Order: sequence, then C-alpha cells, then structure tokens
Amino acid sequence: MDCYATLAKIVGQKIAADSAPDSLDLSAVLLGKTKKNVRDNTVLHGIGGLALRQGHWKYIPATAGAGGMGSGANVADARFAAATIPEPLLFDLATDPDETTNVIAQHADMAKKLAQQLETIKGASAKPAEAKR
Repeated sequence: MDCYATLAKIVGQKIAADSAPDSLDLSAVLLGKTKKNVRDNTVLHGIGGLALRQGHWKYIPATAGAGGMGSGANVADARFAAATIPEPLLFDLATDPDETTNVIAQHADMAKKLAQQLETIKGASAKPAEAKR
C-alpha cells in the first residue's frame, strides 16, 4: 500500500510532489469510497531487489553480485544463490501463475517496456526531496 501519500491525505497533510514520487493516494480505496484500481502496476520488493507487476505480467531484472544483499555479501556464498538472478525474467501470470517459464524471448517488447517503467520508478524514488525555503 502507498502509505505516504495515503496517510498524508487522510490527515490533511500536503506533501511535496517530489518527496514521494512513486506513492499514490489510495485513501478512497482504503476508506471504501471506491473499488476502482488507481494504480496500474505494483513494485515488488524481494530478496533479489525490485520487480514490477503490471496486469498479468511480472518482470524481474537481472541482479548483479549477490542480488541486493549488500556490498559486503560474498557472491560465492551458497546462501545467496537464490538471490542472484543472472538474466532478466518475464512471466505471464495468466498462463503461468507459478512463475515456472521465462517468456522474455517471446515477449521482448513487453519486457523492455516493463524494464523502462521499473527504472523510471526507481529513478524517481531515488531523487531526494529538495528542502523548501
């Protein structure tokens, strides 16, 4: 859930547009005022880093090293093997809900689109809010 923008709206607090660019106000959904989905994607956080779900597609980028386990992690350590994703993955959850078949070769355009969206989201989230004077 997008807590930052949602809670700000509920308590009547204004937030700077650049302070949480990936957060959406979902207060209408939370308060039962609508059932409309206001977000068309979901950023998933996992042991290997971030992934993006949009509709029935799930994109997981390749991870370098120990897959988001921190700079001190030993890539050769078997405990981190599950967090290492050597190549990007794309799953069609409509036909493969268990995520067993990587369909990135068959749907390269969708993978590219989702990869770009994820990078845009990550870039927007990494920008620090400027101090207001």
